[in-house]
Amino acid sequence: TKIDFVVAAYLLTFLACLAFGVRQLRIFQKVDMQNSTHKDYAARVRNLPLMDGTEPVEEELKRRLEDATGQKVVGVSVCWDFQEHEDELLELIESKLVEKDEKMGPTTVQADAPEPESFFARMERSMLAAEAERVVVKGEMTEEERQTASREAQAANPEEMIEECKEVDVVGILKSIKTCPDAYAIFETEAARDAAVDAVQSAGVEFHGNVLKLNASRVEPQTVNWRNCANTDLVVKAKRVAMGFCIMLAGLGLWVVAFYLPYAWFTLTFNYSYGQEPGFVAGMTFSMVVVAGNALMYLVCSEVADRTRFIYVDDREVCYMLLYCFACVFNVALDLITTYMVAYRINVGLRMKTYDGTLLENLQQFSDRFESYAMQRTLANNLYAYAFPATFLIPFLIEPVATI
Repeated sequence: TKIDFVVAAYLLTFLACLAFGVRQLRIFQKVDMQNSTHKDYAARVRNLPLMDGTEPVEEELKRRLEDATGQKVVGVSVCWDFQEHEDELLELIESKLVEKDEKMGPTTVQADAPEPESFFARMERSMLAAEAERVVVKGEMTEEERQTASREAQAANPEEMIEECKEVDVVGILKSIKTCPDAYAIFETEAARDAAVDAVQSAGVEFHGNVLKLNASRVEPQTVNWRNCANTDLVVKAKRVAMGFCIMLAGLGLWVVAFYLPYAWFTLTFNYSYGQEPGFVAGMTFSMVVVAGNALMYLVCSEVADRTRFIYVDDREVCYMLLYCFACVFNVALDLITTYMVAYRINVGLRMKTYDGTLLENLQQFSDRFESYAMQRTLANNLYAYAFPATFLIPFLIEPVATI
């Protein structure tokens, strides 16, 4: 029967996806074994005691690890809780990098070849007045015009200029920030790292009253969000996840109210008598509702995953995948319900019958209605419209335009 076919297709697809995931994992593990990367030399140190910037934490931790493991430690990187002073410290680091670049000597900057203007840029310039064209095109302002514009900006925003020039007590900030429970120790070779982990696997390392745990790093340094390191407990993290879930539900509610309800109201109140069906506009509206729902959930789930402030990018991606999977299931379920109701009303309006001549509207059981040929045909057509172009074409055509 059709139900057996659907169940078998679902199980086979599910098992095939699992097999594909296992195969991808094995390929990754094989490539990781054949190549040495940064994480192969790093060990994660956990349960670090709370210390402030007045103590030489890195030097003390490095010496203690070398004494406990018998292996040479190249360096130690401690996670610091600087979320309260994130903006000031990042701006300071950026300014120091600029100063070092300037001290290295002036560099000759070659003029880049002018980039070809896009069609939209040319159209925008053609619609502007002659006096405004020189503001749009980069590089057309003279040096005198730039100085005049700078003086006008300073006169218009004096408070902003004062704020940019305010002094920051960098030493005080660095002394006040606290360490996080995690740190990373770098060894000379992967074998030395493994030997150090094995040496303290059972007893740990005593350090300022805490017993440190050492294990091989599972992530690359590029995937560590250092700014998200903070002394937060599980309750705070659980609150962030719960708040993010509520924001996602609010996004789903916005999509339902702003996009889906108007479409559902139109399709359910349409007069399907005498075989009338919604035209091209209604079909395209359905496609754009699906596209709008997917795009909204892209943004909401991504923002929620970022605001949860995971330390590792891998954890952030897992959170994003789970949130978006839930959102997709909700969207698909809502689409299926509405599509079924619309298909039923269309076939009742067409006075469709079953193979034995019974009118569809006279069937009382849901299974009898759902398995009728007329309903199967209409639902299949709607499923095709949902998949193409709403899901597999329009988003991919819009994405490059929106990104550029």
